[in-house]
Parts: sequence; structure tokens; C-alpha cells
Amino acid sequence: MKFEDAVTAYMSDKRGRLRACTLAGYESAIHRHLLPRWSGVELESIEPEQVQAWVDGFELPGAALKAYKTLR
Repeated sequence: MKFEDAVTAYMSDKRGRLRACTLAGYESAIHRHLLPRWSGVELESIEPEQVQAWVDGFELPGAALKAYKTLR
């Protein structure tokens, strides 16, 4: 399964259960940080080292934390 397909399924499931502000935060992180890096990637092929390198590449610690928490 491709990353963006998993995100679509996950967000569809969460829409009815989470507050609007929480969903907005997830969607912001997904579109700003996750999809630019992981779109087109098969979930099974993502290695911990790749995730760590991605997190290490953020200039702002707060952005890295938000992106990582959303990915997790």
C-alpha cells in the first residue's frame, strides 16, 4: 500500500471521531511535511533509518516533532 493511500484511509476513519481542530492539525502536517517526503512510497519499504534522516533534516525542532507525531 502506498503512503498516500494509507493516509486517505486513516483520515477517513478519523473524521467522525476527532475534533475539527485536531483534524486540521493532522491535515496541515500531512500536506506540509509528510506527503512531500513519503508520497509514492510503499509503507512496507519505509525503514527506521529513513524516518530518522527525515526528522533530522528539519530546521525547526517543533516542526520535526509535529511531523513525526503525525507520521507515527
